Amino acid sequence: MDKFICQGCGKCCKKFGPKGLPLFDFEVERLKKLAAERGLDLDIRTTEVVDGKTVLYGMFNEPCPFLGEKGCTIYDKRFLICKSFPLFSTAKFNFAKVKGIPEFMECPNFDCRKKFEEFLGNETKTIQEVEDYLKETYGECFDACVLSNKETEKIMDELMRE
Repeated sequence: MDKFICQGCGKCCKKFGPKGLPLFDFEVERLKKLAAERGLDLDIRTTEVVDGKTVLYGMFNEPCPFLGEKGCTIYDKRFLICKSFPLFSTAKFNFAKVKGIPEFMECPNFDCRKKFEEFLGNETKTIQEVEDYLKETYGECFDACVLSNKETEKIMDELMRE
């Protein structure tokens, strides 16, 4: 089985989607602090509001201002979306599917969708089999994706209680 290994091409750091680089509330202040330490100006905006409460932000600087000539200058402090790349959701996480968001982000060095289709074949897989495949193939990216999915679920749970 092929395993995802980041080649450090930086493509994922150069172009974000229409809502920028997704950030959770707890990541925004940390991002602003890191930018201030480096004298960087950031374009951070609210991207998702539910019942009048901001639940997600986006950074719209492209390419990422933390991308240096040798890669990410904040690699050890990078954000959940960066850590989880190229995964977007796990098999147990339904929010992405409800929103019509793909499970994988595009990586020029690893065809996630093709590899996943090869894994699925013509057999029906259990959620656990899919989770095991994702963990084995994506390692730390999968772990970060699980954390990101849990943060999103926590936000949704809080909104449901209000």
